Amino acid sequence: MRKEIVGIMESERANLLRYACYHIGNLDDAEDIIQNVYSRVCFNDDLRADADAVRRYLFRSVYNACVDHARSSRSFLSIPLGSVRESEFPSETMDSSDDFESEFNRITLLLAMIPEEQAEVIRLRTIGGLQFGDIAQMTGLPESTVKSRFKYGIEKVRKLLDLKMPESHYFKAKERKQYGLHQI
Repeated sequence: MRKEIVGIMESERANLLRYACYHIGNLDDAEDIIQNVYSRVCFNDDLRADADAVRRYLFRSVYNACVDHARSSRSFLSIPLGSVRESEFPSETMDSSDDFESEFNRITLLLAMIPEEQAEVIRLRTIGGLQFGDIAQMTGLPESTVKSRFKYGIEKVRKLLDLKMPESHYFKAKERKQYGLHQI
């Protein structure tokens, strides 16, 4: 039974790491979180080898660890919808070496501008690769609630993108600080 659980852990590692990294914004901390979760899983005798249950348990554990990390480091970013004007975004073009950081900043900013419960469902679905049913079981919410949070969150992100925000979110130090991105 332990071999099956280890196999699931290995197959989900990339998804979990990507999810944790996008959630907290730091690869080293994300790797530490994954390692801590894996250590706890290894000592959890109650965990069965049901692949779906193990997968949900892993994502829920990583989610909880990310929330704990955000609370302890006070790097939780929340920006009210409509509080950022288009003119506040830099208009520089993206350099290919900055693609990941720029995209990360862009996604982080957009998700920070919508309600956290919607942003979290979007992260779990798009970054974590979870199905709506898995997210519902993991969060203890009805699947219809998860789907509506995703739908309304995506609609809000689309509206923000329709404000003609520039392609580049290559923030300068002042702008990173202004939006709280200097902590990530």
